[in-house]
Amino acid sequence: MAISAQDKGSALVVLQSLGRVREMRGVRLLLVLVALLCVIRVMAGAYVTQGARRIGLVEGSRRGYIEVSFSATGSFGLALEMTIRSQTNARLEVTIDPGLVLGSRNPSYQRLVLLSMVERRQAGDVRIRYVDLDPYETRSIGLEGYCLDAHLDLPKRGTAYHAQGSSGSGVQRVLDGSKRLSEHPGVCVVQAAVWIAESEITRSEFESLVGVDCAEVIPAAVTALCTQAGVAPHSSWFSNRGSRAPHTVSGEANTGSQSSVLVSLGGSPAEQVLVWILVGFAVILLGILREI
Repeated sequence: MAISAQDKGSALVVLQSLGRVREMRGVRLLLVLVALLCVIRVMAGAYVTQGARRIGLVEGSRRGYIEVSFSATGSFGLALEMTIRSQTNARLEVTIDPGLVLGSRNPSYQRLVLLSMVERRQAGDVRIRYVDLDPYETRSIGLEGYCLDAHLDLPKRGTAYHAQGSSGSGVQRVLDGSKRLSEHPGVCVVQAAVWIAESEITRSEFESLVGVDCAEVIPAAVTALCTQAGVAPHSSWFSNRGSRAPHTVSGEANTGSQSSVLVSLGGSPAEQVLVWILVGFAVILLGILREI
């Protein structure tokens, strides 16, 4: 049976219509899947932004989550000002690494070792365990730091500092010991103990460096902190010259500080599930496109 030209034309129109329908269905399906992927991506971003991640200062800087700069204040105790900027859309809780040593490019200036972060408030300065950072936020925080090099110059205000490494075990135990006390022992006490641990400084040397007014009131406190830290000061530090030197204590005082909590962004189980959902949708999309 011969097929007329009219029938051929009608069949061609039907096939073209079906093709357009399939094409439209495919485009619509593709748009729906793209929209779903966008929704999931937004939900994933919202999840990451909602839950703050705690990360150490050094680790966060190394991974590019934060940008940090340090400048000297030109004084003891609150020795540094830190400017920290978030480089991510996640909320962060940034901790410092106790015992982190900062240095200047000027070799005549003292190196500084960090103990804690200090936030300035109307009621007074408050030591804080971490810095809250909203996405891409910039904040300035004070840093409690102590000199490691007793016979070098105090840096001028505004001198730039940068991370150089970690302090020795003796200094680290002094910092840990000061944080375990019920009350802060005082800037002069901690500074003296740090110098004792780092360079075995004598009481007369300390007095000549910081002034007699500061040094006269702290020998007993210095020896107590050194004893807790397992560091033996020179006999000149004892209130009673005939007292025996403090012994190296065992247990908690000899342990290093607990490491900062370092959480990798995007590494939580929930975030991994979201990633796998995205991968699954991509696979489904490819399969549907092959069938269309």
